[in-house]
Parts: sequence; structure tokens; C-alpha cells
Amino acid sequence: MVLFWRRFGKMAWLVGVDFCHPMLEESQRRARRLGIEQQVRFLRGDVTNLSVLRAKNFHVATLGFGLRNVSDVRGTLSEARRILQPGGVLVILDLTWPKNVVVRSLILFYLRWILPLLAWLGKGGREDYLWLRRSLTDFPRADRLVQLMKEVGFEDVQVKSFGLGGVAVHVGRRPQG
Repeated sequence: MVLFWRRFGKMAWLVGVDFCHPMLEESQRRARRLGIEQQVRFLRGDVTNLSVLRAKNFHVATLGFGLRNVSDVRGTLSEARRILQPGGVLVILDLTWPKNVVVRSLILFYLRWILPLLAWLGKGGREDYLWLRRSLTDFPRADRLVQLMKEVGFEDVQVKSFGLGGVAVHVGRRPQG
């Protein structure tokens, strides 16, 4: 959100959607601290059903490390397409499994053994860290997410990987027609 505000300034009208009330409250506090609360609206809602938003109303829709957490990836992609204007762009940033088997094995080892150990040592919530591994295991690989985006009607879908292939940005455009 902040990146869009910095890029487009007062021309931008931003909407944040989350089902978690404490997350919305924190987002509102951040917007107030930045002095952009007049340009941002936060709505409680579910990204798998964005009925709180009008169809064909947005130029850009983004999901940052959130698509991995939804129960219906295809439904979420369809809703993103529905709210975008023709030519609108969807940008998804999330974790993914690297193609390189060595890097993938190292990440799996880290998630399976090191991260839970660190959580235990820090007396943190071990379940939260196990959930991270499960969410990544169940999430579509980068190439499958490209395919899903195309299946729900996005075009010009591209993916770029970062962090040794463990993070991916997917970008797709709603067709003009």
C-alpha cells in the first residue's frame, strides 16, 4: 500500500481488505502515521468473495504473502479479475518452492527442523511455524499459479523469482475486451 501511495501520491485511492479485524486496525494506524488515512479505506472482507467491492472498479489489485493463506486460490483469482477494470493488473507476491532441488531441499530442511527449533527455543508458537511449512506445501508451484491465472482469464501472465527461487512475483492483466 505504501509503495502505491509513494508512486502515485494524491492520485491514488487505496482499498485494503482483510477478514482479520486486528490487521485492519494495525493498517489504519500505519496509514494515520503516514498521513494518508484520507486516501485509504479499509474493509473487512474475504478475498475469495470480494462482494464488498464493485466489479471493474480498480486499476491494480495486489496480494502480498496472502494468496498462500486462502482456502480457494482459483476463487480469489477470479474475484481479483472481477474487480479489475479491463486492462487492470494483478500483482501477487508470495513464497514458492524453488525449481532447484538442492535449494528446495535446504528450505524444506530449514522449515522442518530449524524453524520449529528456533520457535521452541524462543518459547514462541511452534504451530505458527509448522503452519508456514504446511501453507507452502499446499500452495501451487509458480508454474501452476501461472496456469491458474490464465484459466480464470488473465493474460500476459509473467512470473519472476527472487531469493534463490523461494519468492515469486506473478503479474497478469485483465483483457481489454
